[in-house]
Amino acid sequence: MSAPLSSKPGDCVLRTHHHESVLVVNVSGEVDLATINPIANELIGLVTRRPHAVVVDLQTVTFLGSIGITLLLDAQEYAEQQGVPFATTAANRAVLRPLRLAGADRVLRPHATLPDAVSTVRAQIG
Repeated sequence: MSAPLSSKPGDCVLRTHHHESVLVVNVSGEVDLATINPIANELIGLVTRRPHAVVVDLQTVTFLGSIGITLLLDAQEYAEQQGVPFATTAANRAVLRPLRLAGADRVLRPHATLPDAVSTVRAQIG
């Protein structure tokens, strides 16, 4: 499990763990201009290592800015280029509303639960 990216209230925390051989990246807090660089560096770095699959769990994100949406779309595209199955989870309004407004929900297709997302990417592992 990785250490938090920040410890200030309102900032973002990123932790990783494995669930059924899938790398799960749990993001919590705010994903905005102030927190995006460390999140992007960590997420892209993890995909670069070419794990079997990646799920970005956004269930505990309290704010998702447009730059966070761009990062998720870029991370998914990069994962696809690397041949790494990629999925997201989101069931909270703080994430689903901005994704829907931007139309990114049609591309990212967030899953309501972690088990659903893990099942989806595991099915793609060759």
